[in-house]
Amino acid sequence: VMTDIKGNIEFVNPHFLNVSGYNRDELLGQNPRILGSGEKSTQDYQQMWTQLVSGKPWHGEFKNRCKDGSLYWESSTISPVFDEDGKIINYIGIKDNITEKKQLESEIFAQKAYQEIIFNRLPECIVNTDRHRRIVSINPEFTQTFGYEIDDIRGKPTSVFYESIDDFNEQGKIRYSMTAEELLKPYIVRYQKKNGTLFPGETIGRKLLDNEGKTIGFMGIIRDVTEE
Repeated sequence: VMTDIKGNIEFVNPHFLNVSGYNRDELLGQNPRILGSGEKSTQDYQQMWTQLVSGKPWHGEFKNRCKDGSLYWESSTISPVFDEDGKIINYIGIKDNITEKKQLESEIFAQKAYQEIIFNRLPECIVNTDRHRRIVSINPEFTQTFGYEIDDIRGKPTSVFYESIDDFNEQGKIRYSMTAEELLKPYIVRYQKKNGTLFPGETIGRKLLDNEGKTIGFMGIIRDVTEE
């Protein structure tokens, strides 16, 4: 989209028309704020124009409203256009529809928030490791049960809380090898707390995979079954 120095639209390309739902005659002579959803403040627009009239490009995001009332997000870079004497004669905006990206970001944020709630509130111990079984994170219940803070054991192998190194190695061969099933059946291991106390823990392990299906780590969920 191109505007005059007052911000009135002089040119739009076909893609802009397709996204906004307006025809060219409806937009020519209008301010681009005709697409505004009302979520950008007057102060935001003032800051944008202050930067543009000073001769500098501006980059930001708009949440716009189509002609039919539906909303969409756009990433916009607006730059001054100068004549031979260095005087601003137009502004040109290069806009990219980022609605799907915003929706994906929102879904990822919600998913992470949900995972954090589970991680922090689940009444079982959770430990996350890298692919070499070195500890990356633990949840509050793990600290409560084992007595370790994350700074005590971050980067250390999970053998630190096994009763014996033999158990650790054996479970590595059986449960956590790179060819193990992604979902692992519950099993009982004798664990050792920071104070030396031993207890039986029912454990469920799961591989953590990247987008290509490669193992990048493991998650273990441990439940103290002493009273059982």
